Amino acid sequence: MGIRVRKRGSVYEERELGIARCGLACCLCNQSDTCKGCDADTCSGVAWCENRRCSKEKEVAGCYACEEECSKGLLAELKPNAFRLFIKRYGMEKYKEKEEPRLQAAIAEYKEIGRQFEVSNDCLGCGSCVKVCPVGNIQMANGKPAFGGNCQQCMGCIQWCPKRAIDYQHTAGKRKRYHHSKVTIGEMMK
Repeated sequence: MGIRVRKRGSVYEERELGIARCGLACCLCNQSDTCKGCDADTCSGVAWCENRRCSKEKEVAGCYACEEECSKGLLAELKPNAFRLFIKRYGMEKYKEKEEPRLQAAIAEYKEIGRQFEVSNDCLGCGSCVKVCPVGNIQMANGKPAFGGNCQQCMGCIQWCPKRAIDYQHTAGKRKRYHHSKVTIGEMMK
């Protein structure tokens, strides 16, 4: 169960679905090309989506509106959990005001760029990059990360590598690494 930008329809059409009950922007989900959103009668997750079931039972708009801290269902993946945490901390209006334009731009400029990463001999083979990748684009091969073609350019692998062994287009090697002061590597790996 990965998360990627769906290829069908326009970005505008996909964004009209809004935010899923798990907190993920619907346009980033690949669960069904025919999905009309969590609250539609045709929702593909009716039978299996724990986040849909739980939020409906608790009568809340979504996991971002729930008081309980959990990692059920899709919240075990980085991207839905990050959206949920942002909305929970700052509110839906702040999301729409600040993050929506950035999300639209990123989707519109989406490219397969995962093969432009390089790994130096400093790599420990610890697998942190694999664990923080929100789309499962990185796999370990012969003790080193191997990058697929589904990179979303979050650059979490670069930012969280303990040995600074990952580079992208020969540009990240000497740059300072950024970690949000309120986010830990443990939260990123949930």
